[in-house]
Amino acid sequence: MKSSNDIEERMGNIYASEESLKAHVLQMEERFVRSIKEPSQEDSPRELESNLEWFLTWRLKLTGQPTVMWCDGVLDLCLEQRGEHEFELSARAYIGPELNVNYPPLCDVNGTIELDPKSDRLKRYSLNIDYEGRDFTITEAI
Repeated sequence: MKSSNDIEERMGNIYASEESLKAHVLQMEERFVRSIKEPSQEDSPRELESNLEWFLTWRLKLTGQPTVMWCDGVLDLCLEQRGEHEFELSARAYIGPELNVNYPPLCDVNGTIELDPKSDRLKRYSLNIDYEGRDFTITEAI
């Protein structure tokens, strides 16, 4: 079992540079895209929500918000295919400041994603998050 010092050191290394954060975003993005392209038969909707949760958790750290945000869960995820590789996404997600992990508010997340047909990456996306009456949008693919 890892000690809290090991975990703190690992997290410090991840937060040490924007490149390290981007690497984690890309890793979670690939998991999310694979779960869309190749859904498993067992627990597929929950796996997709979990992969979106992790993608948002890391992607929110690069939004430029005054406070570093995180995602603590995704519910009611709906993906509707609009084109060969394009989807409309709607979900509810627990999103809040990373410094206050107790009971983040439930936020609406809506937008579009386009899968890159040649890789396990997102070609482009636009995700609007309604956080406590304020909207912010994640649009820049890494």
